[in-house]
Amino acid sequence: MLFPEQTSQQAPINSPYAVFARKYRPQNFESLIGQEELVKTLTHALTADRVGHAYLFCGVRGVGKTTAARILAKALNCLGTDGKNTAPALEPCGVCDACVGIAESRHIDVFEMDAASRTGIDDVREIIESVKYKPVRARYKIFIIDETHMLSKQAFNGFLKTLEEPPPHVKFIFATTEVQKIPVTVLSRCQKIELKKISAKDLQICLRNVCEREALSFEPEALTLLVRAAAGSARDALSLLDRAVSCGAGSIVLSSVREMLGGSDETILSESFDDILRGDTGAALKKARILFDTGGDPILFLKDLLRRTETLARLKHTGVPGESEAMTEEELEICKRQATSFETPKLSRFWSVLIEALSAADTAPDPGAVCEMALIRMGFGLHAPDPAQLLQAVSGKTPPTIPPAQPASAPQHSQSGNLSREVISHPNNIAPTETEPQNREMIAPPPAQAPLPARDLGSFEKLLNFLDEKRESLLKNRLEYDISVAEYAEGVIRYTPMNDKIDPRFVTDVKKKLRELTGKDWIISVADVSAGAGVSVADKKKALRSALKEKIEAHPFMLKIKENFPGSVVEDVRPLNSVSYLPEEINLDEDQQNDRE
Repeated sequence: MLFPEQTSQQAPINSPYAVFARKYRPQNFESLIGQEELVKTLTHALTADRVGHAYLFCGVRGVGKTTAARILAKALNCLGTDGKNTAPALEPCGVCDACVGIAESRHIDVFEMDAASRTGIDDVREIIESVKYKPVRARYKIFIIDETHMLSKQAFNGFLKTLEEPPPHVKFIFATTEVQKIPVTVLSRCQKIELKKISAKDLQICLRNVCEREALSFEPEALTLLVRAAAGSARDALSLLDRAVSCGAGSIVLSSVREMLGGSDETILSESFDDILRGDTGAALKKARILFDTGGDPILFLKDLLRRTETLARLKHTGVPGESEAMTEEELEICKRQATSFETPKLSRFWSVLIEALSAADTAPDPGAVCEMALIRMGFGLHAPDPAQLLQAVSGKTPPTIPPAQPASAPQHSQSGNLSREVISHPNNIAPTETEPQNREMIAPPPAQAPLPARDLGSFEKLLNFLDEKRESLLKNRLEYDISVAEYAEGVIRYTPMNDKIDPRFVTDVKKKLRELTGKDWIISVADVSAGAGVSVADKKKALRSALKEKIEAHPFMLKIKENFPGSVVEDVRPLNSVSYLPEEINLDEDQQNDRE
């Protein structure tokens, strides 16, 4: 985003009135704010004459992707103030024919294409055809393709050869908000640069400077509200500022900005959280209803509550709010006070309630009612005991203490799935030993040439567990549900089918797969069916689970829970021997402990 002091570099705009987002558009690298990494990368490339043939700028809306592409195009083709430059300029002069033509989108050798409206292979063919010709007036022929992710599959494929070996006089600059939709084959041919959201501090300084440049009176709290609504986008911030000037008749005041945005202010948020903390949910509901009756948007209010919840959680665990969070010193002090009053499990519960409410508000006939119910659930959830405390009260035993979260570096896990499996495998947050695999998916399978290791498959249950470890879920399910085992030994299965619709290739498929997995030939045959179909393993497990459920439902411990929580039912039963605060009387039989379903 361009600071007003640097507007002498901007290109003239023919329109008698230009919106702030165009009037204060950056015209050189020095004018860009919040994109230090991009500026450093490109300036070093220009200085060392190592500018790549294709760049991919990605980031959210309004952070400067297309603007940076135009600045790079000017830097590559700038002729200097005297028109005699023979090499790319580190900072474009802004006055030569090349700089002015690129700034006004009329330079003959700089092509800008909107991929949202020109998505097909024919549009790409035009570009590929023109690549072979040298530039007419500029040093480089540059193609800027905005919203690149909108190109069709055929269009992307049409680019591949040209992107891999372009002529030396051609540069490609792609811009996209959804980089995950760009094919890997295209990504590998480009230098990818991520543009970050602009921090609240930088946006606030920018808006303040624009107001001073335009001689506009403003309230700092109003600018803070505009920055918060912009959510890290410079273009959105300037567009909202433009609108605020119109709504305030030339002045930017908090009341008009609040009315314009239709959301809540920090005072209502803070007071609502204080009301919930005191247990006065009715007061929070009154504030919310007054806000809705005066034009406030319930969905925006829910988003504000979510944002405040995240801010409190960040403050509690890191001591600082998010970088993009815009707030005054007074608001920061209030949030710090509230962060010390709310426990992490309560904030996590608030987050779940608000996420669910926000999803329901989009389709609900009355979003305001959804918001009010969310406030009621937040108030109830704040003072409701945790499950561990409930079990302690019923059983009289002390639950294990969970260590408080530390703001230290997070575990080095690239995927959430790895972490969740580790926690399940190691209850009470006990770290696995170095020799113990933390994720069996990460263990490479043995090479096909190596001999298969010996494995004890002396029982049908061990065979099923073996298939489960090998991720052969389809074969495991067929053996578990479709047949009743009449006789089993390692290498021999005699069975009766559970129904008449069993696949006629069942025996062949099972033999082939077991041969691949075990390295042995298996004998699989149908047993005498005169005695009946028998019972499948799945039916046996179901019956065992039902019996175990009945046993636990009749236990005095469960009866006491039902007495304290009328209407509660046992939905499922799973072995969980690591929970030390359950009554010792609830023990699984040995055969039930072996059942790990």
